[in-house]
Amino acid sequence: MNTQPRLARMLVMYFLALGVASVASAGAKKDWQSAQTRNSLEAYQQFLAEYPDSKYAGLARDRIAFLRVTLALNAQRLTALKGYGPGVTTEASFFADGWSGRDPAFGRLGIIGVTLKGDRLELRLGTLSVPFEQQKEMAEVCNALIETALAQRRAGLPAIESHIRDASEVCRVALSHGTVLSVQCWN
Repeated sequence: MNTQPRLARMLVMYFLALGVASVASAGAKKDWQSAQTRNSLEAYQQFLAEYPDSKYAGLARDRIAFLRVTLALNAQRLTALKGYGPGVTTEASFFADGWSGRDPAFGRLGIIGVTLKGDRLELRLGTLSVPFEQQKEMAEVCNALIETALAQRRAGLPAIESHIRDASEVCRVALSHGTVLSVQCWN
């Protein structure tokens, strides 16, 4: 029995399989990068539906879990915001609730802007849509912007305005003399 044709067929099948796997792997990599850029629950779910067994599937599942927790946290924060009351909620308790300028870069509701006019402080709250690989860097930039504005306020500067461009604003909180004056939410 001549095994050469059989061996040749097996080699052809092997190299065809390698080529198909390589193309599939390249497609998964490209679509994974696209999902990371979009950085949304829908993008990661779509990726996972198309590539459930890819080497990026575990990462996609992790991002989906993180984003679900983030969405739940945002819902809790919106509920808490609506519970803040004029003359009841203090500025100290507002900040003790964990509001920061870092959170928006991770898709969590946080401070995206500060305006100070006289003794009235207005905080704009919202989120940013930032590609996954840029989140940490953007969080530091955003937080520095907000912290600088708040430090200027503490130093007694009369008027400041600092905000993060391209953010989705969902609420405004006005504070004066250490207490909440008003809370306005659009969500």
